[in-house]
Amino acid sequence: MRVLHAVESFSSGVLQSISLICRSVPAIDEFVVLHGNRAETPKNLDRWFNPGVRLIEWHVERELSASADLRAFRELRSVVRDLRPDVIHAHSSKAGALCRLLTLVEKTNVVYSPRGYAFLRGDLPRAKQRFYRSLEWLLGQLDHITVACGVGELIQAASVSRRCMLIPNMIDVGPLGALEGRRRHDAALVVAMCGRIQPQKNFPLFASIAERLQGEPFVFKWIGGGRVPPGCPVPPNVEITGWLERQAALAQLASSDVFLQTSLWEGLPLAMLEAMALRLPVLVLPAVGNSELAIDGVNGFKCGCADDFVDRLRELRESSDLRARLGEQGRHIVDRNHDATVTATRWESLYRSFARYAQYGGI
Repeated sequence: MRVLHAVESFSSGVLQSISLICRSVPAIDEFVVLHGNRAETPKNLDRWFNPGVRLIEWHVERELSASADLRAFRELRSVVRDLRPDVIHAHSSKAGALCRLLTLVEKTNVVYSPRGYAFLRGDLPRAKQRFYRSLEWLLGQLDHITVACGVGELIQAASVSRRCMLIPNMIDVGPLGALEGRRRHDAALVVAMCGRIQPQKNFPLFASIAERLQGEPFVFKWIGGGRVPPGCPVPPNVEITGWLERQAALAQLASSDVFLQTSLWEGLPLAMLEAMALRLPVLVLPAVGNSELAIDGVNGFKCGCADDFVDRLRELRESSDLRARLGEQGRHIVDRNHDATVTATRWESLYRSFARYAQYGGI
């Protein structure tokens, strides 16, 4: 059996998710990845995949362009005709659109993972958000199965797609065990967030929280790179690590005490799942994806503004017992719902029994 992954946005969490599926579903005979190349796409892609996975570069662009998208569609069709995959698994908006359009001219089984709908982007004007929602609804009427990565995304998928189901985002919990126990036990509480500095991640809110806690025993660590927005000062208690190799980034996260998630929209954030697996309490802005993972008083807290974050951080600073209790519950949630050893079987079931899911629905 051959599964073709198709993706334009081949970096960050999308790359991590695709590589984990390829590693965690060994019963599939062959995985092929047709991928775009962004500036942030790693150069050493082979290191992310097992030797048997074939990588094919795809000349596809992020922005809408009639001529460029037509070329990308023709290239996609040529690859599909050559490989004849049993299932095409499209990831994110651009590949999702092109692969679903392909069902109009080729008999194919298409799975679509939105990984954060474009119409939820808070940095877009409302007119563009409405346009993207209308486009998703039109494409959602074509023959395919949309697979949401979280309950929040499933609710959105049900409003724009004829057929949808849920397979939650997963992480490889096993290797994280070697990173535990790295927290510093000095006077300062280390508060971390992971990701590239971009509008989605809301760096200004992160900086505002840190600014309010200057002079108090807190260190704020942004694990990732990117350009700080103009007019947003970086307080002296904030460290921006810059881009790090994955293991180095995980080591930075493991040595932190609290995980902050200030993003404005998400599918289901992998970085937060990794933080929870490392037993960090989580404080989140209540956006789609964030709200689903953070349960008030169980594994962390939802915070509506900078002052709420500040109050909760002070509370956590004063109680190591509270931090430990919240962290343990977070790990329990990951073990139960997001461990790849459990969740990967659902991908195998979907790939092998696509016709049954298409007829009778998902899980």
